[in-house]
Amino acid sequence: MPKQIMVATVHQGLWGGTVPTNQPMGESTMTLTDCRLADEWGAQDDMNRLATIGPGPRASISLPATVTIQGIVTATLITPEAWIKWEAAGWTPLKDRQRD
Repeated sequence: MPKQIMVATVHQGLWGGTVPTNQPMGESTMTLTDCRLADEWGAQDDMNRLATIGPGPRASISLPATVTIQGIVTATLITPEAWIKWEAAGWTPLKDRQRD
């Protein structure tokens, strides 16, 4: 069964997706399936909150794809409860976003 993780990159990208259970968490390059870019997540959220609680209502999370992420500086497990919110979150075009 795959595990859900969130990775941050040297380019300040924040991605959530699934990797095989045996995937080492310390790799600088990983391929994530069902991968989503956390483009915007609101002033009240931080990385730990995204991993444990999930994105809030103002989050803008991309559609899923299989993506090879390079330049990973941190990898964090996403809780099952948070992953449900990652999957349910929608993408909001930049012009339609409300600012905090």
